[in-house]
Amino acid sequence: MGPIRRIVALIPIVLSAGVMLVLGCEEATEPKPTDQQLPLSNERILNQVLLGSSSSYTSIYNLHDDGKGSIFFRSLLNNTSTIGKMNRNGAIVWTDALKSRELHPVPANTIGLDDALLAVGGIDYDSDGGLDHGYVRLRGAGGASLSEAIASVPDTAVYLNSVAVIDSLHFVAVGGAYIAGLPIHPYIITFDLNADSSLTITNERIFSGMEFQYFNDVVSDPAKTTADEFSCYATVTKQNAAGATTSAAVCAVGGPKRGGALFGVQWTVDIEQSSALPIWINAIALRGNTVFVAGSADAAEKAVSSGGYFDNGFIASISSGGVLNWFKTVNISQRSDNYSSIFATSSALYVAGGVSHYMNTEGNAQRGLALLSVFDPATGNARHHAAFGNYDYQSAFYSMFVDGTRAFCAGSTKYSVLHGTYQGWHVEINCDGLGASGLRESPDMTVPGYDRAVECPACDDSRAGDAHDRRRP
Repeated sequence: MGPIRRIVALIPIVLSAGVMLVLGCEEATEPKPTDQQLPLSNERILNQVLLGSSSSYTSIYNLHDDGKGSIFFRSLLNNTSTIGKMNRNGAIVWTDALKSRELHPVPANTIGLDDALLAVGGIDYDSDGGLDHGYVRLRGAGGASLSEAIASVPDTAVYLNSVAVIDSLHFVAVGGAYIAGLPIHPYIITFDLNADSSLTITNERIFSGMEFQYFNDVVSDPAKTTADEFSCYATVTKQNAAGATTSAAVCAVGGPKRGGALFGVQWTVDIEQSSALPIWINAIALRGNTVFVAGSADAAEKAVSSGGYFDNGFIASISSGGVLNWFKTVNISQRSDNYSSIFATSSALYVAGGVSHYMNTEGNAQRGLALLSVFDPATGNARHHAAFGNYDYQSAFYSMFVDGTRAFCAGSTKYSVLHGTYQGWHVEINCDGLGASGLRESPDMTVPGYDRAVECPACDDSRAGDAHDRRRP
């Protein structure tokens, strides 16, 4: 079975780091799950919706703007792995049960295919619990199934983690491969979208010299793409022989779009901690000639007496030529801080995740807030940290994109106890002023009437419950 991509199991809560004026609760109108009591609201939240029943498991893992006022999403919805489309207000348009690892909208094209998306993942053909082949599936308007391409390698188990657009009819997808008797290696394919809406895999490669590693996410670079060649940037997760994550990297990979020569790694930048503790890249974005990544890492200064570590978040900037511009550790609270999504504009770097996540070892209570941070893209210096949620449970943002002064964030909330249920959470946030130069504010981690010493006497000796589970359902 392919490795599950690491994601912090964060859950419901809302506060803001700007002006912390709690305006009270508002009631969502759509959909209508069993529990419609929203997390605390504030002046930054323009709209928020809970998704899924309070008696089931629901979390939104990926959001992709379709450029037409709607959003494609990937989720666990009422215990079922799902892809779908929603309006920007969180109202679901359609859903379809599909166990996938990533999706991406199909761009405007010359074959007249509109309102379509691509989903990638892996298939367990022999029902042994492990993934055998990778897949790419094309869905059209309303979620209609249009076509599928299977990535299959003899005597090798392969799967796909992420997909990106090379141009309107050509795409790249990355993942991992288990060659018989050997450890995991990175795997990449390119594929075409044909005039009849079929999909054709045109090139592939297993990087046999990169043992105990796999590709996690990918973005393509249009500035380095020609009629025949392409270039992309992929995040790499590195493991030890026992399968535990140790460190990470970013690779530039390029080659022909349609076969011929093999893909090649043009450069690699390692993302490591001086402490040698594990680090995970959870998100990647490209803006101009700069690659940005974000994630989380075990923090040496946050070791707990019961064993293990809480996390710090981190962000990094890498030039398209393979030079590390800067690496910043983000330590906001005394507990786990982490990042799961990143979005770059010309003037600001927006990163979403969770802050002050922890588990009370006396009762396994889960607590923590969702987090939206803004950084200077040139230096990595923090401009603003805004937290959202409620201290009665845990919340987190797993995916986010920005359109003008609005951030559309999604994740999960109302996670109260280890292995307990949680609901999906879609939030529209007013970002006006959050990225203003020189603004540096941290979340107000206090809640009126909440005494942490009384409510959570064992918090300082606890471990952040599911902090090392990935978001891949």
